[in-house]
Amino acid sequence: MIWLKVGGGMLLIVCGTFAGLYCSEKLRRRVRFYEEYIAFLSQAESMIGYTAASVRELMEGIKGLPMMSPLFRKTLALLSDGKTLSESWKCAVQTYVEHPSDRETAAYFGNTFGTTNCSGELGKLKLQKETAQRKHAELLEEYRTKRRLYRIVGMFAGTLTAVILL
Repeated sequence: MIWLKVGGGMLLIVCGTFAGLYCSEKLRRRVRFYEEYIAFLSQAESMIGYTAASVRELMEGIKGLPMMSPLFRKTLALLSDGKTLSESWKCAVQTYVEHPSDRETAAYFGNTFGTTNCSGELGKLKLQKETAQRKHAELLEEYRTKRRLYRIVGMFAGTLTAVILL
């Protein structure tokens, strides 16, 4: 009987630890999203500046961003179905971007892109890149300070639950 209690207690501690790891990983994914989003904006800025690429060429030409690729695929599919860029991008962002404030930041691209000439687009991309870089810096600092906290609180919560129940 005692082994069952000890095993259950250990299981609760492990579950609490995994909950903390999950919260830490969730924050890391947000940091990674902004890194890729900034890379996307930089590549878009280069492509528009040097080739005056269309939206389709832009999204098809950007490679190596695994978190952004599903957004591009969904946007291109919805564009093929006859939706506007704004509608397509908004739908893709709602589907693939997890955090509400990240959705708001990413949705700005689709709302404003394609409404002015090349120099206007470059200016908007630069502004959006600066905004994303600020948010990335804030999230990176938050990740550095909170990742250990989440892990420790998760393990402590599991241990406390095990002690209370046993």
